[in-house]
Amino acid sequence: MGRFTRLLAWLPVHLATTQTGRHAGMVVAGNVVNRALTFLIHSVLARSMGKAVFARFNVTAMALEVATELADLGLNVNLVRNYSRLAEQNQPAAQSVVQLVLRIKVVWVLFLTAVFYWLAPRFALLLQKPELTSPFRLVAIGLVAPVMVYFALAHLQAVQGFGRYILVNVVERIGLLAVVSAMALMGYLGFYSALGAWIVFPFLAAVLGLALAPHGYLRIRRIEPGVARAVFHFGKWALVSSLLTLALWRLDVFMMTALSTEEKLADYVYAVRLTALFQVVTTGLNTALLPRVGRFETIAQCRDYLRTIWKLSVVVAVGTVLVCLVARWLVLIPFGPKAVEAVHVFRILSISEAMMVIAVPACLLLYRLNRVDLICLMNAIMLVTCAVANWFLIPPYAATGAAVSYFLVRVTATVGIVIMVGYALRKQTRLGKLED
Repeated sequence: MGRFTRLLAWLPVHLATTQTGRHAGMVVAGNVVNRALTFLIHSVLARSMGKAVFARFNVTAMALEVATELADLGLNVNLVRNYSRLAEQNQPAAQSVVQLVLRIKVVWVLFLTAVFYWLAPRFALLLQKPELTSPFRLVAIGLVAPVMVYFALAHLQAVQGFGRYILVNVVERIGLLAVVSAMALMGYLGFYSALGAWIVFPFLAAVLGLALAPHGYLRIRRIEPGVARAVFHFGKWALVSSLLTLALWRLDVFMMTALSTEEKLADYVYAVRLTALFQVVTTGLNTALLPRVGRFETIAQCRDYLRTIWKLSVVVAVGTVLVCLVARWLVLIPFGPKAVEAVHVFRILSISEAMMVIAVPACLLLYRLNRVDLICLMNAIMLVTCAVANWFLIPPYAATGAAVSYFLVRVTATVGIVIMVGYALRKQTRLGKLED
């Protein structure tokens, strides 16, 4: 108990007295607000829509999330990693990284918009929901907005402009919540009105994000020598990792759509949306820590970083137990009695996500150690685990089966990250330095 008390005393001191701690605290606080607003939006939608309509809306919204991931190509993490590496030594080269990433993104997202619009009917038939053809085409048209939002956020993350990063996220969510709530009060909130708002507001956020991001890269007339090679060298593995993550991302929801009923899917989506509120810690840590990890120059810094991450495990474990104890109230208060079947599903997902609070920040070291290939291997293993487990567990157990599959994937990820980070760090130790 004394050790735990000292840990609780150490945590706020660490957050307040170190730059990395302050950045992590800022981003976590901003993400808490962002996720809270997002959760309120989903609560309004859930209470205004029937279970089947709510499930259909979420499948469409998650299709947009998956399309956005595909449009990324791993370029955002590439931007942060290479900009952080070059910023203090060669600012023109760092600006060239931003400009090169932007050029690639613009061409790629325009191509994807046309392809997704054409494939929308086929994807709807694959999910055995032909009525989703028109919503999927709207998703294709709206794809450019979130892609540009995340480009602007990655740029702000790279320059450690976390205050502006938070502002973009929060302002967009506040506006969307206001519009969705107003439509609900006036009785106009339906599937297409909600989807329209969901697609339009990222365009406004993209304008704000691009305005707040530094504009120095716009003055670069040519890409600095060596920048393209560095971006593509890192990018080939980041691309593979991104595609594997894409296949894994929300595979559970899409398999639930095809293998179960919309009523059962809604029970799972309730738990998924609530769990997303607690993913804010992992997301905030990643946002704040990746630029810092990218600047590590010694093996000792890597080891100190890992020791700091492991100290958080006790706090995370205690927090998870508390969340599970109050799970029933957390689910029923925002979503109502119709979500009662989602309570036990939420408990399983909460335990799964708790493991990632420790594992994912540790995984960031693999980017600095130039071992994105190991991340690709881990994602491939997770993808196979997810597909096989969902195939066997969803038909008989529906939402519970999908949650257990989610848990097995997170266990696989946690064990894999521990093994791979240890392996990569030992190899760098034998070399006696960190490789660029």
